[in-house]
Amino acid sequence: PISSLVWTLDPKDKTAAAALRDATAAAVSPALLAAEFDAVQRISTGRYVSAAGILDPDSSGDGAAGELSIKASLGTREVTATYEIDDANLTLVVKLPVAYPLAPAELECARRVGISEGRLRKWMLTISAILRDQNGAVAEGLLLWRRNVDKEFAGVEPCPICYLVIHGASHQTPRLCCRQCGNKFHSACLYKWFTSSSKSTCPLCQTPWGASYRG
Repeated sequence: PISSLVWTLDPKDKTAAAALRDATAAAVSPALLAAEFDAVQRISTGRYVSAAGILDPDSSGDGAAGELSIKASLGTREVTATYEIDDANLTLVVKLPVAYPLAPAELECARRVGISEGRLRKWMLTISAILRDQNGAVAEGLLLWRRNVDKEFAGVEPCPICYLVIHGASHQTPRLCCRQCGNKFHSACLYKWFTSSSKSTCPLCQTPWGASYRG
């Protein structure tokens, strides 16, 4: 789905892209939306099983920091997620498009208490990136976002490249540490940086990777 989404967002043939979206909305999207909202509904009742065939790991008491409650409405194509921790809470609304998954989901903040503007912007970018990496799957995306936020409140720093604590594909935390500046990166993000930049330096301090000039 992500490849098709990227193509429809910047197509060489706009007429063909529009026709594909219309055909998808009419023949494919209703079944996909129904399946996605069923998955979201199972999250809210604690019966969700991920694509890997395991129960939501945060529902098994592994030290999750906050509570995530979810409501879904197939009629409006909206998923409302509320994350609460201590005296802070945040309510996000994810609206899926008619031509799902050939158009990006719309994301808005419906309510926030005790969450700074900077953290809100960061979380909005995070969940947008997660939804993109999860091929638009809201159920998987919300669970992964919740794990990222839990880890952040637990003091785990996000990867400076993708701004996530839990990587969207590998589900790993940042482990590769620069010996000079001490920042940690996901291995996948660092490999992508090395490849795209044609450099083997730290993305932040620009020190050759593996070197340290500290006394």
